[in-house]
Amino acid sequence: MAKRRKRKIAFWLLFLLLTGVVLFVIWKEVMQNDVYGVSFKKGNMVFQDTDLSVFEKEGIEITYAKIIYPTVSNGLCEKDDVSVIATNENYGYFTDMQFEKGAFFNRKQAERKLEVVVINKRAAYALFGNNDCVGEIVYLNRMPYQVIGIAEEKQEDKARIYISDQMLESLRLPNTGIGQIWCKLPNMADMTLTVSKLGYRVEDFDIIQRNFRWFLSNSLF
Repeated sequence: MAKRRKRKIAFWLLFLLLTGVVLFVIWKEVMQNDVYGVSFKKGNMVFQDTDLSVFEKEGIEITYAKIIYPTVSNGLCEKDDVSVIATNENYGYFTDMQFEKGAFFNRKQAERKLEVVVINKRAAYALFGNNDCVGEIVYLNRMPYQVIGIAEEKQEDKARIYISDQMLESLRLPNTGIGQIWCKLPNMADMTLTVSKLGYRVEDFDIIQRNFRWFLSNSLF
């Protein structure tokens, strides 16, 4: 009887220990992997690519969006109501983008400057009249880009096309700058320290902190 009782106590102690470890790992992931958005307080100031490199040199995961203005066509007619966003491969991950078909472009595709795009469902219907269009061609400034993913965004208020930022040069479009950078860091102190390395005063910025789990349920832009 005593041995059985000891085994039962040992079992529950082990169970509680393992539960504590699991809860700690979950807490660490959710609470210590917050997403911070940084933007200039003055609306006429934007980040440049050199600012992005500061975050990247620190090994910090970031994403951003540049609104660009190429002509958009499905090969038959131009579509003025479709927005085009240049970003990096992290955008889909940061926004927890869900896909009806295909996927977001990855780092290798971006580095190789492959002519690929991701579109949301609204853009799919605007361009092709349906959402079964992976493999179809979208023309940006008359250059062909293959659709590799159909995204189902949580806030799909606009028709959007997503393209690798590294394709701006081939599109012969000016660099519009970046209004806001989002990055994943352990705490606000690390975020402030990183911002100070940009060469501006910390007081020049608005820094928004969002819990990672909250952030995943919302679209960036």
